[in-house]
Amino acid sequence: MSATGPTGIDLSADQRPKIVAVLITTWILAFLTVSLRFTARILVKAGLWWDDWVVLSSLSPATNLCTNKHADVRHGLGLHLWAAPPGSVSAFLKSLVIAELFYVAATVAIKLSILLSYRRSFRVPHVQKATTFVAWIVFAWALACILIVCFQCIPLQGYWDKSIPAKCGVNNRDYFLGKSIPDTVTDIGILMIPMRAIWELHTTRTQKTILTLTFLMGGLVIVISIIRLVCLMSVDLSSEDITWNFVPYLIWTCVELNIGTVAACLPCLRPVYTYFREKTGLSGSRPSAGSFPNPQGKICSGRTPWRLFSDDDEYRYGDQVPMQAGGGITVHHDYLVQTKSASRSGGDVPSH
Repeated sequence: MSATGPTGIDLSADQRPKIVAVLITTWILAFLTVSLRFTARILVKAGLWWDDWVVLSSLSPATNLCTNKHADVRHGLGLHLWAAPPGSVSAFLKSLVIAELFYVAATVAIKLSILLSYRRSFRVPHVQKATTFVAWIVFAWALACILIVCFQCIPLQGYWDKSIPAKCGVNNRDYFLGKSIPDTVTDIGILMIPMRAIWELHTTRTQKTILTLTFLMGGLVIVISIIRLVCLMSVDLSSEDITWNFVPYLIWTCVELNIGTVAACLPCLRPVYTYFREKTGLSGSRPSAGSFPNPQGKICSGRTPWRLFSDDDEYRYGDQVPMQAGGGITVHHDYLVQTKSASRSGGDVPSH
């Protein structure tokens, strides 16, 4: 720890409390949301599927990343370099390599969970094809990131231990930009996948709008990704004061992962909301004119036979675009958009 620093640097400045507060708060929020997602599955007696387990698995690397940054705080992250303990730069660079791997693993798990959720809920060809295509892009992005991180220096130890002769050919700013921009683009693509299927549902415009807004809540992650990218652009990577300058970028990285987990779970939480309303007596609504019950006793308004089987993201979806078959016969194709709990409901697909 140096007694003095460059002119104009306040060595008493400390960002550590802010780092710890953000890490703990957002991680708890992510953990609670995943817990509520599993609770929702239990409430509607729905079996757990791959999307549930994958989003649960995302908590592991996200937790390790937050723990990694919390350990960095003990080694001087959040302090100016000249006020940090000896060896703080080496410790920070080493943890940065580990954090990058955790970040990639958590990001892939979150994106894959959302894509799997789409595949379960929207059994229509264009959604199935789009999710497969985007999943391959995500895997390719992850593989590229992992290879760059692991081979940015040969040997890798030379990245954080400058006493080791190493050949390092990766520009840090280029890597971070090359990682962040495709990450944000895939987030936008994932957000758009279910929109067409939602607006082709045979239900009221109000219901479609509610569904759209529910899925668009995932757009918050895109906003955070952009903020994170702006923070990266403002970091002076040539400065030796990395224990201070990197803090905003690292904070937003952890926020992005934890809020991403929250966004992946939000569309599944309506059963919990309904259960809370019923238990607290806040649910006093009655069926409106033109409403009709579905096999699970839920009420859905509108003239068309669209049915919400549970308060989860499970819907009947009739694609009534006419297709001409041989002999001039018009064929209507019905698609079932559901999750496993809907498939066990025993309802028939409405005929048209």
